[in-house]
Amino acid sequence: MLPYKTIIQLQRAASKPLYLQLAEEIIKRITSGMIPAKTKLPGARKMAGLLDVSRKTVLRAYEELEVQAWIVIEPNRGCFVSAKMPSMRPSKLPLTEVRHRENKRLGFELDDRFSFITPNAPNTTQGVICKLDDGYPDVRLAPLKELAKNMSYLVSTPKTTQLMTYHQAYQGDIQLRRALAKYLTETRGIHVEVSNILITRGSLMAFYLLFQNLLSPGDKVIVGNPGFNEAHNSIRLAQGQLVRVAVDEEGMDVDAVERICKKE
Repeated sequence: MLPYKTIIQLQRAASKPLYLQLAEEIIKRITSGMIPAKTKLPGARKMAGLLDVSRKTVLRAYEELEVQAWIVIEPNRGCFVSAKMPSMRPSKLPLTEVRHRENKRLGFELDDRFSFITPNAPNTTQGVICKLDDGYPDVRLAPLKELAKNMSYLVSTPKTTQLMTYHQAYQGDIQLRRALAKYLTETRGIHVEVSNILITRGSLMAFYLLFQNLLSPGDKVIVGNPGFNEAHNSIRLAQGQLVRVAVDEEGMDVDAVERICKKE
């Protein structure tokens, strides 16, 4: 048997759980060749005694390794290092060739409506700004430790499924919708029922749902130029036509909007 007590190093004072440390240590030894494929690992009780940890810690580590396909757990036999290791170097997809393949080889037809979307477009082209938005917040400012602590607590409670709203209708959390209905009535003079409110996962989801339901192919939509290009893409996906109107320091040129409405 391999000297697991000496080859596996656990940092007991570290913030990372011991079971994750153990899983990562075993992965390192597998990838380095120290623990060969098809090797039978010690049972949970024996490994716990070697490393001076609880049996539950070892069981959770083995479960993590099985999920990641590093080991295979065979009932009544034990835990074995997988004969087929997980790929360490993800292969590149032939993105430039996919569109030219025969549909019978793909197994599905490609939707050309999405062809105009180019993710991660550059912000400037030859010194000209081509993407105008609010930018991105500095993730280092987020209280990550506090968020992780609260998330860990929430997902471990018996009411996890309720907190994640899996049990609720697609409209969204009922308490949030009640608060919004009250807010709209008191501050905007908009009298709506809770059933009239739909919570989306973000503004782009809202734009997408609105345009998919309101627009027919060929409908024209006036948008500001420059404007929110991601929302414009939602219009194009609904097969609407963009009619761009210039904006100035006061917003969209309403005189231009009036001329377009009279003409179109």
